[in-house]
Amino acid sequence: MVAPANQPEILAAAQAGDVETVQRLLEGDAAAVKATDASGRTALHAAVLSPEAPAIIDLLVSHGADIAGVDRAGDTALHVASSRLAVDAVQSLLAHDAPVETQNKRGEAALHVAVVAGTDRPIDEAARIAVVAALLDHGAPISQVDTLGHTALHAAAAKGRTIVVELLLTRGADVHAADNEGRQSLHWAAVGGHVDTMKALLAAGAEVNAAANNGRTALHAAAGMGRESAIELLADKGADANARDDRGATPLIALAAAERERESDASLARAATMLIKHGAAIDAADNDGVTAVQYARKGKLAKLAAAIENAPATE
Repeated sequence: MVAPANQPEILAAAQAGDVETVQRLLEGDAAAVKATDASGRTALHAAVLSPEAPAIIDLLVSHGADIAGVDRAGDTALHVASSRLAVDAVQSLLAHDAPVETQNKRGEAALHVAVVAGTDRPIDEAARIAVVAALLDHGAPISQVDTLGHTALHAAAAKGRTIVVELLLTRGADVHAADNEGRQSLHWAAVGGHVDTMKALLAAGAEVNAAANNGRTALHAAAGMGRESAIELLADKGADANARDDRGATPLIALAAAERERESDASLARAATMLIKHGAAIDAADNDGVTAVQYARKGKLAKLAAAIENAPATE
């Protein structure tokens, strides 16, 4: 086997699933197990991408591979396997006592990367559940946070991974946990407009009016992103349509003030009507004295402005 330029032969063999070549190289040079590529990855990192991952992992570990070794990004082989949702590789590494709590330079443990994996490729969600469950079964700390203060539940909520959210909740994830900015999982689900995820969080006791450090509630978050269905759900669940953030903005003002593409005007108008129906004050102004309709006019959102202007006054 010819290794790619600048890649040790044993890494190429491990990734290709060439058990025979890996064994030959290990027997010929005891130091081969420690060889790294330019990113600091070893054959153990490469092996998790192999169709023969369990066999090669066993072989490498038996020759002294460091199960806890990290590359230049701080990722262990378990991080890599979890990011690829490689179930067999994850289970093999865990069988060799791979550490589940190790955090990379972004503060992410394997549980975090398993939850967010797959934004760049089609993913088998059954594989995600299998990996997440395996990590939890081997003691992955469910409340561990990354450098931004995000737990796995925050990450799953932000991606709208409802099944993962439900699994984490049944395993004891704290639905009220806040990140470094004071945002809870409901905030993150609302930003993405992930209604099914929001329903799961609310059913688990998420506080509909919890405010982040800047005073913004989940309704502010949904309104700021123009998430019509999320706004409807939160309003129906009793979210305060007149809550004020640190800048004095209500959800209706957040809806009108955020920069928008003009084609979203009709959707925003429907969302505004919904907020007003649930008691949003149309004449409320923020700390700069600007109202929602003034923001709508400034943004040239004619339908939104009309929806606000023509709405019946709230009591």
